[in-house]
Amino acid sequence: MLAKLQKEHSQSHRDSAHRSEYPLSLLISIVPVKTRSETKSSILRSSTLTSVPWLVHGFSTRLGGTSRLYGGHALNLGFTKQDSRAVVERNRAIFLEKLGAKTGKKLWPLATARQIHSDLIHCVEGVPEQPLTGDGLITAVPQLLLAVLTAVPSSGNRTSP
Repeated sequence: MLAKLQKEHSQSHRDSAHRSEYPLSLLISIVPVKTRSETKSSILRSSTLTSVPWLVHGFSTRLGGTSRLYGGHALNLGFTKQDSRAVVERNRAIFLEKLGAKTGKKLWPLATARQIHSDLIHCVEGVPEQPLTGDGLITAVPQLLLAVLTAVPSSGNRTSP
């Protein structure tokens, strides 16, 4: 069936009058197609949080980074033994740039915590010298970005930022 779909799909590109008996959504889900958009970074945003004018927010995905992990071009934002510090810092810069978290050309500082499923919430006034663990960060400092790293390797291979 896959060969038939692929043949019909390629024929439809050559003959615009040709109509497949299968809907396009079925072709897309069965025939793997790599598009340019798969390598672009994407940020998920909440419509509720977007309505707060002073709040910069976004949720990262793995798309559009420089890490070779996770199949390549991954936007790994956490420091691990599997990825170099330079690559993670480049990925963070990509993410912050896409968020618009900068003044002029200078990116805003990023304070992070590694999630541990607890009741620990840290109040931060700058980027901490030592890595934080907990489940939330708060600040009153303008242009200080906060991030809780939620996806970490299960083998415990994290290193400090």
